[in-house]
Amino acid sequence: MQDSYGVVLFVAFALVFVPTLLGVLATDDSARDRLASHGTSVGEVAVAVVAVTVLLAGLLWVGSPEDGGGFASPAVGLYLSAVGLVVALGYARRLSWLVRADRTATGGVGAGRVAVTGTVECVDPSETPFFERPAAAWSWAVAVKNRHGTNYEGRRAWAVERTGVGGVPFTLDDGSGPVRVDPTEARLELADERTEDRSPGDVPGRAGTVTDLGMGGERFRFTERVLRPGSRATVVGRLTDGAFGASDESLLVASGTASGLRRRLAALAAALGGASLVGGWLCLRLLVTTLGVSLP
Repeated sequence: MQDSYGVVLFVAFALVFVPTLLGVLATDDSARDRLASHGTSVGEVAVAVVAVTVLLAGLLWVGSPEDGGGFASPAVGLYLSAVGLVVALGYARRLSWLVRADRTATGGVGAGRVAVTGTVECVDPSETPFFERPAAAWSWAVAVKNRHGTNYEGRRAWAVERTGVGGVPFTLDDGSGPVRVDPTEARLELADERTEDRSPGDVPGRAGTVTDLGMGGERFRFTERVLRPGSRATVVGRLTDGAFGASDESLLVASGTASGLRRRLAALAAALGGASLVGGWLCLRLLVTTLGVSLP
């Protein structure tokens, strides 16, 4: 690292950006829930962030930047690409759970990881927190408009600030016999979505009790996805004491059939993974050009 200004700039960047990001991930329940909803974890994102930081330090060590500040934008882009790749790997992991699971009838579930598809039967469904729809499982998110002012291009920006999931025990039956499912700690892939934009003083249902809405902003966007009684669903997991339950950390509950779920997960993993790889490569090329580093 031959440029002292580049050294100071990188140290300042690393000391401010990286701890701030890791601190948010470690303390923000909504951020953890959001990552979990995509099949990944805070620990995996932290590893990616640290790996990019080490890579940047190495590039600055061997490079000689002509413009000490020219690496900031591609460096941030490289961090975002790394996080995107981690999320894509989360979708790929879920896809692997489904591909490796034994397809079986709901009435004949045995040992090991299995995938079953059937009709959701729920004697006592709960009402969802926002729009009070009867459901066996649900996920929700709250996005806020212009919480921190306009962005650098002057547009009014939406950002997801709160997320959560919920559910009640139900049975899944394809006609061969029911199997019990407890979705309260499951990874959810739900399709029946409803979204409404509201003013901060006009929140729907129990939104004000299930989450803290005191984060400011001009408008709130409430989104719910539900698994309704009578709908088709696919469950991927291991049977414990005769049921799919909360003790299975990799339990996946999804709307629709197994083939539809496989297509959705494959598309998400491929699209996000491809975009992250291309974006990361472009940012890396810009970085090495800025820093005067030759790649083999």
